[in-house]
Amino acid sequence: MVAKNKQSSSRGRILAGSSSLALSLALLSPAFAQTISVGDNITNPETGATEVVTQVTGDAVVTDAGNVIVISTAVGSTFEDPTITDPDAAVVIVEVAAQIVDPTTMLVDQLVLTDGRTIDVVQPIPSEGAEIEGGDSGGALTLPTVSGNVNIFTDAQQGSNGGNGRDGGGVKIAGVLIGVSSKSGGDGGDGPTITGTYNGSDATSVSGPAVYIASIGGDGGQGGDEYGVNVDGSPGGQAGAGGTVTITSNINAATGGDGD
Repeated sequence: MVAKNKQSSSRGRILAGSSSLALSLALLSPAFAQTISVGDNITNPETGATEVVTQVTGDAVVTDAGNVIVISTAVGSTFEDPTITDPDAAVVIVEVAAQIVDPTTMLVDQLVLTDGRTIDVVQPIPSEGAEIEGGDSGGALTLPTVSGNVNIFTDAQQGSNGGNGRDGGGVKIAGVLIGVSSKSGGDGGDGPTITGTYNGSDATSVSGPAVYIASIGGDGGQGGDEYGVNVDGSPGGQAGAGGTVTITSNINAATGGDGD
């Protein structure tokens, strides 16, 4: 046995390379003491905490603490690389060359692979996070000015834009992506009600309207993509409806241009 430091911690680790020693260390984990089924307790090899198995996926289990725990930890075991989260990526089969044992829990908490990498036995599932991202509160819109226009009156307002939905994804174990689902985009807000009277100076437009008043519904948010297996992304949000506009104009308005 050789003392070894884990990258993310200063605690010492025990590196097991021989098959006989690896087998004895593997038996320290409850995953190898019996067949694992949903509802069984399993010890988290990193924390020593007891977690309940909620799903069994061949080479790993999912627990009620939001973790995926690899159970195929014996030297010589092969399984799909759990660090690959893109379901469109090619499947990579990895093989265990050695085990690293936590000196506190005395359970295998890291695996040295034959390709030289070291991976954690415990892979946390991403948390839910925010359902909606982005969006805004809407408000007045700024329209482009045209040279030659005089006293143009504009009042254009838009409802709030819906936030974008969250992309789904997670940890890929045994060909199944375990994680969080995507979320739909938020709906756009309806345009505001606009009511008023315009008593200003006469308006002249060389191009476009001389009086422009509009209540515009907000855009719906983009639906979240789903990086999973045989699953669909979520839909975008619905656009908001335009609001009611009631305006009294006591001016003369002259317009010109081609009206493209």
